[in-house]
Amino acid sequence: MPQKPSNRWLLEHWLSLRPDGALVPPKSAFRPEAFVERRLLPYISVIELVDDSLAIVRLAGTALRERYGWETTGRNFYELYDPQVRARTAAVLRQVFDFPYVQVTEMNQHRSDAPDLVTRVETLTCPMRNDSNGRPILLSCETALYDDPWLDVRASEVKVDRLEVLSRRFVDVGAGVPEAAPPPRPNRGPTPKAHAEAHPEASPEAVPDGPMHRRSQQAD
Repeated sequence: MPQKPSNRWLLEHWLSLRPDGALVPPKSAFRPEAFVERRLLPYISVIELVDDSLAIVRLAGTALRERYGWETTGRNFYELYDPQVRARTAAVLRQVFDFPYVQVTEMNQHRSDAPDLVTRVETLTCPMRNDSNGRPILLSCETALYDDPWLDVRASEVKVDRLEVLSRRFVDVGAGVPEAAPPPRPNRGPTPKAHAEAHPEASPEAVPDGPMHRRSQQAD
């Protein structure tokens, strides 16, 4: 189960959206106003998976745009990552829908311009289905697990440019869960000693999935 109360609420809400007998709810069941009431909309993203090279960001909350330093709505999500990790990113995201299951990801967010400024976040990712074309859609909520040092520099130009995935956990929603996530890539950043001792089974990895393009590298 998720650690964050906001993500536990989202999981229960997502389960309530499923029609009888369905493992995945339709996108039409998503109502932004439910997230406004919980003050979660700034942390919500909705991504439509078209194929292994195209994933359209249909919604990106304001807190996510501020944190990463660019507007992603309407863009190809995979282009936010270096080319060598895009195929793996697509495989990780597609598996959430194809299995299906709900994924809980714990990661550190790093900033190259401020190496001491690391934020630990928990992201809950839930699969949905586009009513009109059947395409996979992923609904996610990303919130800080602990006190967020980034809040003190919200107005600065210091932005997240690398993600270090510490663990992935799976929530069985009726189809079982895989034995493991796709094979991890080599770790590209430090793993906090406390987390390594508390979670020896966790495999630190730089996904999803590895270094991100800086804002200056993005094409409009």
